[in-house]
Amino acid sequence: MVRQDSPRRGRLRPMMAGRLIGAGLGVAALVGALSLGLRRRRSRPSRSPRPAPPSPTPAPSAAPGTAAPTVRDDGPTRFLIFAHQRGGSHFTMGLLNSEARCKVVGEEVQNKGNVTVWSERVESVFARVAEMTRPAPRVVGFVLHHNQVWCYRDAARFEQCVVELAKWTIARRVRVVHLVREAALMMAASDYLARLGPHLSVTANATYAAEQHAFATAHPFPLTDEALGTIAALEFEFDVAHRTLQRRVPGRYHRVRYESLIDPTERDAALRDTLSFLGLDDVDDATLAAAFAGGANGLLELHPPTCASRVANWTTSQALLSNGTRAACDALDRVVARAGAAPGDGAEAMPTPDPPRRDLAALADAAGSSSDRRRHGARGKKSNHNRGGIQQRKVL
Repeated sequence: MVRQDSPRRGRLRPMMAGRLIGAGLGVAALVGALSLGLRRRRSRPSRSPRPAPPSPTPAPSAAPGTAAPTVRDDGPTRFLIFAHQRGGSHFTMGLLNSEARCKVVGEEVQNKGNVTVWSERVESVFARVAEMTRPAPRVVGFVLHHNQVWCYRDAARFEQCVVELAKWTIARRVRVVHLVREAALMMAASDYLARLGPHLSVTANATYAAEQHAFATAHPFPLTDEALGTIAALEFEFDVAHRTLQRRVPGRYHRVRYESLIDPTERDAALRDTLSFLGLDDVDDATLAAAFAGGANGLLELHPPTCASRVANWTTSQALLSNGTRAACDALDRVVARAGAAPGDGAEAMPTPDPPRRDLAALADAAGSSSDRRRHGARGKKSNHNRGGIQQRKVL
């Protein structure tokens, strides 16, 4: 039997064919649209990635053993005059205080306790100095001697202590004015006079100044082995402190020579540079002139101003000194000569050949051992000398 399609089946075939064709056209249109969209997307310029938000500046890390301090950005600039006893720190303090926006005080911190106790004391000093004047000063500071840092023990371990101090100043945002007295001989000579009798570091009393000047002239400083060791220890500490702080506290360290502050040809520039380092860039000439008029805060000279006038047998003794100290002594002679005063007996002597360079570290150790022997003498009396061989007395 031959099967015949029904009329209904015959009508369905064209309808299904139409649907299939329509479906095929729809798929083709969809594929085409997708291809066109991809082509357009490829042709668009690529967008630069959105920049990441800036990360907050990390707070400075504190020195070992201390919590990270909170320092106000709108507070005064804080700094230390890092110096050595009898190195001219009080004279320098007086010069800086001649600028009304700067307030500096003397030694306020001692080598007592650990870094935490020491830091609390330092912060209290800064806060007190900031409240001393009205309007409040823009710059506050105090004198800190080498052996008043919490970690100071002796000259042999001084470098590591300065490294710790550098970390501390970064964490606390404290600047360092390093006062260096290149004629270390004059510091040792002052200490020698202090052992002979009551002696102040500075004075504004004309009668006392004249008495001390005469006393110093009558008692010249003998360059013994112990004295040479003390001078070498001073040179060693100044050199170590400068190299360490210059390398570890960039931008927050400023070295100033004491000799430049007493030289009429250099002192204005030296003081102006120091104040500029502290953020006071607009100091006028009148302020500088007033600072040096009659000495800093009326301080008077206690001793003859040259090495030749302070040392016994200067013509022969100078050959025992290091080249650096001898050069500084020669510079003092020139300063005094420009001021119109006689440099002192022996200052015009013919130069002697340069002596061999001494081992400063070894001499510094010898000076420290000698200081220990003095501190624990046969009589059992407690010496008033600090570690490091140079005496410190409170200024009245």
